[in-house]
Amino acid sequence: MKLSSFKMGAIYPMASDYMAGNPNAVSFFPTNWSDQKSILERSTYLAKRNYPRLEVAEHIEKYMNRFGLSDVSLRNIQLLKENALVVIGGQQAGLLTGPLYAINKIISVIKLAEKQSSLLGVPVIPVFWIAGEDHDYAEVNHVYIKDEKDLIKKTYPYKPKTKEMISDMILDFETAKKWIEEVVEVLGETNRTKDLVAWLTDTLRKTKTISDFFAMLVNELFKDKGLLLVDSGNQEFRKLGVSAYGGIVKQCSNITAKVLEQQQKIRQSGYMPMLEMEMDNANLFFYDYHDKNRSLLSFHENKNRFVSKNNLHFTTEELLERVEIATENFSTNVVTRPMLQEKLFPVLAFVGGPGEIIYWAEIGDAFELVGEKMPPVFPRLNITLLERNIESYMNELHLPLEQVVKNGCSKEKQVVLESLKDRSIDEAYEVLTNMIDRQHDLWSQNAIPYDSSLESLFKKNKAILYKQLEFMKKKTEESHLRSHEELVRKFNDIENSVHPLGGPQDRVLNPIYFMNKYGKDWLEFLLKSDFEFGEWHYVLSI
Repeated sequence: MKLSSFKMGAIYPMASDYMAGNPNAVSFFPTNWSDQKSILERSTYLAKRNYPRLEVAEHIEKYMNRFGLSDVSLRNIQLLKENALVVIGGQQAGLLTGPLYAINKIISVIKLAEKQSSLLGVPVIPVFWIAGEDHDYAEVNHVYIKDEKDLIKKTYPYKPKTKEMISDMILDFETAKKWIEEVVEVLGETNRTKDLVAWLTDTLRKTKTISDFFAMLVNELFKDKGLLLVDSGNQEFRKLGVSAYGGIVKQCSNITAKVLEQQQKIRQSGYMPMLEMEMDNANLFFYDYHDKNRSLLSFHENKNRFVSKNNLHFTTEELLERVEIATENFSTNVVTRPMLQEKLFPVLAFVGGPGEIIYWAEIGDAFELVGEKMPPVFPRLNITLLERNIESYMNELHLPLEQVVKNGCSKEKQVVLESLKDRSIDEAYEVLTNMIDRQHDLWSQNAIPYDSSLESLFKKNKAILYKQLEFMKKKTEESHLRSHEELVRKFNDIENSVHPLGGPQDRVLNPIYFMNKYGKDWLEFLLKSDFEFGEWHYVLSI
């Protein structure tokens, strides 16, 4: 295996500039992630603050115990009780771990924690926040995998009837087992398939929900690195955030105003904000466990009322009381989740993707309203897995690696196919259509004076002839193209592997494809490698 790298920006200009250290983008963050002096100042700041270390650590131990705690994880839990700092990142609970970027984000968290622990001389532990309270099932209900020819989407056959949290979505064992078998069937049999299916099936048998299935798979992959997991959809975990939820309720209008103000500054700097915000956003969800329905709350300040679209009504006092006696009914949104995170963990650094970087730029000034400071935001690592046969095709077709990773090769494919096109097909088609056009018009001009009703028939007949000629032209072109089928397949394989669906590999492909074909050696190699954070895009040849 070989790791190479090159500089590559993000799809969003602001995130791209932030990763490159552009002062215009960096100015929206109180801490410069690339300045180690700022990280040291952050660690000093955290050392003076109090956190519910014992309660959080005990919850993590209880939560993770059912997945299997390694000695390294137990050590990190103990360190969290004492003086350890945290590098944290998060993601939704995708099926079979979700797309590769979830794996890349976890690797980012682990590698940054290792690096900062060494630089600061204090324990820094990796924590991954599973966004189990999210209800956007359509984002996590499928995987993209490759077979010998195509990119295939396999969707799990479940349709939620309400806005239930991912953490509450039950995986029926028989249905999920059959779905896994269908996924693996597409992948094809290798000498690793049997063990892979056994692992997935055994994990499925030991878990009940989508979030737990995700957590147990991730724990098995990274337990030797001491990765700690939390699920924000877990009732007991949310109970730990009672003070955070109370502060958010009291400051909800000010938080929204701050974000809207920051968004305006971002626009004035030439960037576009990501969050959709209205003045009445309360930035909190209420979850009804009886109906399994998650409702976004709005705040009408002039009426002192919190309301939802499904007719929930609370005064500020009633909502604060509900927070105290039933904290598990509340969950944060993208604006307030970082604030809850800050209340519970001594966060040395947050690791986020391009979209998250922009989110955090928008909410930075709102942290002070709940008595917190925004931590340094590190861009996650971007990693592409390059198979040897794909690399061979790229060399054969003279396609530069950097260009394919950035933009794919669909344009190059069209140029090559255009150059191979049989011009005689177009020439013959043009001769025939011109001849029909002339002769058919002459015929109609001679016949119509005898019977005007023939005019419409001539028009229809001419259209039919053109349609038939177009059909034959297309069939002839397809037949010609089949003579270059191998060339087309190579272009398609490159695109589906390196730049699937017109975007980065790790946003689409599921790691199960690579595990079935190559085992977990590539993952272990990445965990042992050295990385630089920022603009660098890494390519692992496997």
